[in-house]
Amino acid sequence: MALKVPRAGGPHLFKDGYKHLQGIEEAVLRNIQAVNELSDIVRTSFGPNGRNKMVVNHLGRIFVTSDAATIIREMEVVHPAAKLLVYASQQQEAEMGDGTNFVIILAGELLRQAELLISLGLHPTEIVQGYELARDRALELLENLSIATLSTPPTQESLALALRPTLASKQYGHEEILAPLVAQAVSLVIPTSPSNTLRDFSVDNVRVVKIMGGSLSQSRVVRGMVFGREPEGQVKAVSAAKRLCRLLGATPLARIGAPMPEEAGFIDSAMTTEIGGDRVTVFRQEDGEKGGKAQPRLATIVLRGATTSMLDDTERTIEDGINAVKSLTRDPRLVPGAGASEIELARQIVAYGERTPGLNQHAIKKYGEALQVIPRTLAETSGLDATDVVSKLHAQHAATENADTGVDVEQTTDGTMSTVDAQVFDVLVAKHWAIRYATNAAIDVLRVDSIIMSKPAGIKAPGRNPNWDED
Repeated sequence: MALKVPRAGGPHLFKDGYKHLQGIEEAVLRNIQAVNELSDIVRTSFGPNGRNKMVVNHLGRIFVTSDAATIIREMEVVHPAAKLLVYASQQQEAEMGDGTNFVIILAGELLRQAELLISLGLHPTEIVQGYELARDRALELLENLSIATLSTPPTQESLALALRPTLASKQYGHEEILAPLVAQAVSLVIPTSPSNTLRDFSVDNVRVVKIMGGSLSQSRVVRGMVFGREPEGQVKAVSAAKRLCRLLGATPLARIGAPMPEEAGFIDSAMTTEIGGDRVTVFRQEDGEKGGKAQPRLATIVLRGATTSMLDDTERTIEDGINAVKSLTRDPRLVPGAGASEIELARQIVAYGERTPGLNQHAIKKYGEALQVIPRTLAETSGLDATDVVSKLHAQHAATENADTGVDVEQTTDGTMSTVDAQVFDVLVAKHWAIRYATNAAIDVLRVDSIIMSKPAGIKAPGRNPNWDED
């Protein structure tokens, strides 16, 4: 009979105050729960009819917006697993300027489906392998869903058409005003000369100035730069100005002396004017004027509105639209919007999972089901019966082999519509990277099997001095 020797107590690897969570129950499922909580917060803000969130940051500043990038930036998420999603959405924002909510919603749904698979007995490693196969297959299929390409060089009308869905997702009902404004401003500064390519377009060449008062329909585009203040001197207007700085094509001089002719910039006029009761300074380049340029280096969108929060939210929407143009200069292809692409991808990935042998097929099919969260959310935020709309979309995609049927957020028919007829498109490269970032973030969360958190830095707050009087 063998002698059983009791094990000694575990070694003290960490200082007091450390937290160590490990295993599927403590680490994986808790991480999934935290990510789902973050996803549920921003999910109701998705789509044209998404609800606004009122966020008060640590400085007491109030944000009223449906922009997921602003919401998660001001929320200050501290959970480590949820932060992985925040980092993925911030990367999407930096690269594409749009699709941040898409990343968080899809990643959250992927992890929700993974939780179901874990409860059925699948190991996270098998789920990760299936998700990787499904992601690669989805990105291949997405390339075949392109139904339109932006003209080169893009015209103002084609830009407005491509930007309308992006702007409508943030400012629904105002896209008919904002899309021509952004398209006009971009058309003024986008490179058209043979020596420059569309990739040389810089988002910094389109500026936004907010002026209180009036309505959004009174917003306009200025060929040049607008400053929200008047000059300090006595000169209030100058025409045929010869020398300025970078925004007019001039070269900043690091030496003392007269500039060379090629270092000088030219404008047609610099003047102080009044817009909505505010004095502003305008540096303008007029087309066709003597000494002026046919294409200004900068264009400014002068926004008008009744409230500060409305102007701030509209400015963020315009910035998303300008970033969408930058994405289109990299890849001008467009895919069906309104959830049509996701339904088609879901249908084909589920079929791909059924043909795949082994345990990976379960994760692949769940990946396809997770993609349905996009049209489902669009239907829910529009007040439609999500289950009925998704089933109709599946039936129409399967019956006609047509991938352009999406969710009708205006509810003019049975909740579905042709995105080609309605001219609702998404940027292919933005959707490509959104799917990649969302899947990678979900995989990173599933690969974590242990959480080690150190004791927060800081000192104990001083206690009450017993010698102090109550007064």
